[in-house]
Amino acid sequence: MIEILQPIPYASLPEAEPGWFDVSYAITGDGLLASLRSTCDVTGNWYRNVKAKDTRRPLLTKDAMARLSIFDGMTEYATIEFPLETAFPVFDTHRDGGWIVASARCTPTDANAVLFNDKGGVANRFCLGDGIEHLQCDDRGNIWVGYFDEGVFGNDGWRLPGTKAPISNAGLVQFDPSGNVLWRLDDPSMADCYALNVSRGTAWAYYYTDFPIVEIATATSRTKIRQTTITGGHSLACDSEGAMIVGGYTPHKDRITLLEFRDGVRTVARFRHASQSTFSERASLCQARGNTLHIVQDGFWNQLTLDDVRLAAAQRMAKKNRY
Repeated sequence: MIEILQPIPYASLPEAEPGWFDVSYAITGDGLLASLRSTCDVTGNWYRNVKAKDTRRPLLTKDAMARLSIFDGMTEYATIEFPLETAFPVFDTHRDGGWIVASARCTPTDANAVLFNDKGGVANRFCLGDGIEHLQCDDRGNIWVGYFDEGVFGNDGWRLPGTKAPISNAGLVQFDPSGNVLWRLDDPSMADCYALNVSRGTAWAYYYTDFPIVEIATATSRTKIRQTTITGGHSLACDSEGAMIVGGYTPHKDRITLLEFRDGVRTVARFRHASQSTFSERASLCQARGNTLHIVQDGFWNQLTLDDVRLAAAQRMAKKNRY
């Protein structure tokens, strides 16, 4: 039986004010928890629609407002409010206290991303394409977007200027703060960006179909590809020495695979994490940023670092060697 690792409780989540509902969470490049709340219970509506097997009912009500904030484990701050234009928001903090918010789904005519300043004013609007799975900003203020399969394959109407390819066709794209394309992944095996982790000056990606870990220097776009044999993960924590891939195809949704970057990629240990995602009307999150896995569920923010997993692997090996 694979050993279970318990993520470490970091903080209880702040309660939403009456009339506001948690919609989704994201981890910032600084490892803080960003929350998006709305006057519309988008997550609850989705849950009820799925249970009723009725996808025709709208998830988003007219005139719904959104509120973004940062939580450091003790204090919630940096709040801005704006009209919520999508039931499928993805977001991250931007440099100088700003925010980037996009709709994961859109049509070719939509400017589906909004860049807000620190006061909540709209600084810019532009198109990031359809099928967004991940959106994260680097320390230079550039925006990294990973797309799921419908973004890679399902947008024949999208075209980059002077090309026959949609914006999302590469599966992983770097944009500047004005929405101009700076870099696109060049790998025909990319069919779905399963995990993205942008931290300081490095971006890591892990994707279907070949499931490599690709390391990109955000300033120079210099790329290093490490092939893995781990399939179906949904979160990727990395540092210069190794990684942990979290998740897998059924029945391995809660799997943690510890990898070492030595002579390629070596599997060091496998564990399970105790927090399992469940079908729920409450917003939740399982996302890695930098070297830390963050699990937000049932009112708690939990963390598990690469060093935590390495220590557990070393302790298990030491115990094994004693017998």
